[in-house]
Amino acid sequence: MSARARLDWVYPEELDIATAYWWSPDSTSVAYLEMDQRKVSQFSLLNFESYTGEAELQRYPVPSGTNPIVHVYVVSAAGGAPRRMNTGSNSGIYLARVNWVPDSKHLAIQRINREQNQLDLLLADASNGTASTLLTEKDSSWINVNDDLRFLKDSKRFLWASERTGYRHLYLCDVGGKQSAQLTKGDWEVSQVEAVDEAKNTVYFTAAEKSPIERQLYRVSLDGSGFSRITKEAGTHGIRFSPTSAAYVDTYSNAMTPPRRDTFAADGSKLATLEEDKVPELSEYHLSPVEFFTIKSHDGLDTQLFDDQASELRSGEKNIR
Repeated sequence: MSARARLDWVYPEELDIATAYWWSPDSTSVAYLEMDQRKVSQFSLLNFESYTGEAELQRYPVPSGTNPIVHVYVVSAAGGAPRRMNTGSNSGIYLARVNWVPDSKHLAIQRINREQNQLDLLLADASNGTASTLLTEKDSSWINVNDDLRFLKDSKRFLWASERTGYRHLYLCDVGGKQSAQLTKGDWEVSQVEAVDEAKNTVYFTAAEKSPIERQLYRVSLDGSGFSRITKEAGTHGIRFSPTSAAYVDTYSNAMTPPRRDTFAADGSKLATLEEDKVPELSEYHLSPVEFFTIKSHDGLDTQLFDDQASELRSGEKNIR
């Protein structure tokens, strides 16, 4: 069974892909996945929505079993024969991400092996399917797939997130495979890219730089200079930028504060409060402040605890491993 522009079980469940087709930026073409599942194992499942309890067959690739064979095709919105992108001869790989380049002439395809310890970023020509490898990530254990590939408007440079140093950081690369700059560095993780403002030469991103139990908003220039934190309040900041990157909505909370929504200009100056989310009833409970602290685990790593966990640890009710 070959399914076009439809996802199997593995891709949304394990690779967090929500769709199997992508319109080009100029809306003239569509890229899509074709999945051949004919050799994938089938299992009988009871349909609980059925009045009579019929069984349904679902294809599910068991460990060491056969995965679907996946290809990327591009077809013109005006019609015509689909063109298959050359992603290599190995059929046992995943095509973990597919992104159009701003010029609408090329596709960036992330190919990862089944062991997920090697990832190749391919650049494919949408007109004929030829492809070249822009860069390769390798790890002895595991490579995490992310959604932070961002091509700049010139279609020649792109942002790339990598854990090659042991921490997830941002890099500026070009289609010739050259790394132009490492934008962030240090013993902390970038969470995700929130916006890129090319007019201001600035990348906005959330990260755990201040604390591993916080998420703050930062900015850095495309040459790696000007690194600074924008949000100030300790806690978690969920950021959503406007399409022009001129402003953002900040959904903020901490251990004692319910989520609150405010709008800010890109420089961090407050514009308005959207939702205070005050809960007066909380004061009736007379909650004790939550306090966080750090202990060493048995293998020498720092372990973050809060006061309820600490009391359990002191009373011998829980062992921290």
